Amino acid sequence: MGVGQESCQSRGLLLDLFWAVQKIFLDAHSLACYAAPMFSKEEVLSRLRKAKKSAGTQQALADQMGVSQVYLSDVLNGRREPGPAILAFLNLKAETVFKEDGKARAEKSKENQL
Repeated sequence: MGVGQESCQSRGLLLDLFWAVQKIFLDAHSLACYAAPMFSKEEVLSRLRKAKKSAGTQQALADQMGVSQVYLSDVLNGRREPGPAILAFLNLKAETVFKEDGKARAEKSKENQL
């Protein structure tokens, strides 16, 4: 293979690599842009309180959701978690998220420095 051919082949590999990296970046960017927002428990309760205000009473909202007024009251007062019926009414779904414990990581880092 001549010098010119090696140069062209190297350029082709670099272009392939460039397009692959660009695709990975664009895919990751697209996921970040279109990922559904996450809500804290307080934000969910805020939405629920607005729905209650709109419905007029806890009983009216509970009837719309198909849950008991006692259960709805427990959720609104933080004694119980909102279940599938309430989340569906709010057009939400529950997902479990695992986060790294920053404190544990910092302690491990200190141990490794010793």
